[in-house]
Amino acid sequence: MDPFSGAIDPEYDVIPWASPEVEAMADKWDEDLLERVAAMPAEQRGFFGRVNETALKLAAIHAISRQGRFASVTEADFAWGASLALESVRNTVDGASSMMASNDYEAKLNKVRGVIADAGHIGKREIMRRVRSINARELTDILKHLCDGGWVTFEPLQGEKKSIEVFRSNN
Repeated sequence: MDPFSGAIDPEYDVIPWASPEVEAMADKWDEDLLERVAAMPAEQRGFFGRVNETALKLAAIHAISRQGRFASVTEADFAWGASLALESVRNTVDGASSMMASNDYEAKLNKVRGVIADAGHIGKREIMRRVRSINARELTDILKHLCDGGWVTFEPLQGEKKSIEVFRSNN
């Protein structure tokens, strides 16, 4: 039997609300959430677009885990699902915000830091080859910033003819 042919008609159950009051409470929560999301900065709104749907799914899973096949979603189930969904999205927004560059310099700094982290240790010349959007002066400033901030360590190595500047990631 091919599961992608559409020939399978799965049996499913609709999980009801424990009471009309619980359903009304969940609807009110969704309305309040929509108002709060509308007031958020535009770059954060997209993250919150499916929070209510996720909260409902988590609430249903929570109810089934407690009551089995004939479960109904209680206020406690919905509160659990909504809390978990909101916390998950908040963590996603915080993580995305910390990874996004707020200006061109920060974008270049993040790029250089990533190149060094990927390599483990790397020479300045090789960084210049991998990051072509940065000139030598900018790279020198960025490497100093990364060393001063403790993200990388500078290790001068003596070669046969001259010393080599090597940078090692501290992360």
